[in-house]
Amino acid sequence: MKIHDAYLPSTGASQLQQTGQTGAVGPARTEAERQHRQTTTDSVGLSELSVRLLDRARVEPPERTARIERLTLEVRSGRYQVDPLELARRIIHEGLER
Repeated sequence: MKIHDAYLPSTGASQLQQTGQTGAVGPARTEAERQHRQTTTDSVGLSELSVRLLDRARVEPPERTARIERLTLEVRSGRYQVDPLELARRIIHEGLER
């Protein structure tokens, strides 16, 4: 990636001798920045596919919602039981898939 900053003065020997001149670059830089800001704008665009995927991710199927509600009630009531062997199998299986 190449970076070009037209507002930064080059550091040459002639500019090193001009230490007594303050503000010589300041007003020109400010005007150039103002003009640059007026002509450029930032924008973000999403593809149609990404918008559709985002919409799908926001919508949960009714079966999932019902399952989450059921599990929430079981956990709150203290009836939720974890099968340690099944949990271990799934952890190993998911680890091997990666």
